[in-house]
Amino acid sequence: MKYYNVPDSLVQAVEAGEMPSDEEKAQAASEADFAIIELQSPSMAMEYTDGRPQNLTYGEYTADAMREVSIGYDWYHAAGTLVQYNETPDESKGDYKSNRSRKGNTHAGTPENLELIQETVELMGDKPIIFILSMENPMVVSEFEPSVDAMLMYASMRALRGRIVEQLQNGALSRLDRGHLTANALAQAVQKGDHVACEAYRQVCSFLAMGIVSLINQLNPGKIVMGGRLAEIHPGLLLDTIYKEIESRTHSLLVGKITLEVNQLHPSPSLLGAGAYAAYQELSHPEHLLTAFADRTALYARARELA
Repeated sequence: MKYYNVPDSLVQAVEAGEMPSDEEKAQAASEADFAIIELQSPSMAMEYTDGRPQNLTYGEYTADAMREVSIGYDWYHAAGTLVQYNETPDESKGDYKSNRSRKGNTHAGTPENLELIQETVELMGDKPIIFILSMENPMVVSEFEPSVDAMLMYASMRALRGRIVEQLQNGALSRLDRGHLTANALAQAVQKGDHVACEAYRQVCSFLAMGIVSLINQLNPGKIVMGGRLAEIHPGLLLDTIYKEIESRTHSLLVGKITLEVNQLHPSPSLLGAGAYAAYQELSHPEHLLTAFADRTALYARARELA
């Protein structure tokens, strides 16, 4: 069964391992019913050694609203070597404090992602655009949210595994086996209270919560339903983490009006949705059903005559 059309020009380009030309993109947009864009949130490092600030957008970001001198610091000798824990800094000899502030520095972001969104908006015109965002890290969605018609966000199991692997590499104690981080193993570890698994799970859930906060502040929805394997691991912990983020980052008048739920649908909701769509299409045109019924009745009557 065909649920929606994928323009042939795009299929051929993908199968050939090529990027479609501008003409092929325009032709595809004219044939398409809607567009789907799927991207990951911006990648982040704990601290960029080249002085770049953290960037929560696809576009360029300059750290203007930041203190001139950081609160945290390290001591260095005049020669640039780090002062060790058993040494006492001596400013008279040129020892100095590092300044970790990124004020005035710029992170270029990933402008190609923003350009992809803008290009799709221009090509599709008034046709709907669905944006699917993998929340690997926190993100501010205001730079493109007004341009899309629907937005789906999810925090992936890959993000959860990545954070667990990072902690295990740093020597954290856990019952988890780094070489066997299956979905079931992660779920059991979280449910049994494994410190590493629970900490990583809360962190990934908080990233998802930040994206939800952005949507609440802009769209003010009445209900938000979360689904997927990540939500199934520990629904209670997921909802608790997200509620705390919402309470601390949104207006109190909005918090009381929002309902958060974990998806309770059939394990194959896409199959149910496709079936519902097919049924809707048929029931929207009862004359087709009457014609099919008449044809089948006539065929049955003819078969009886031949018998």
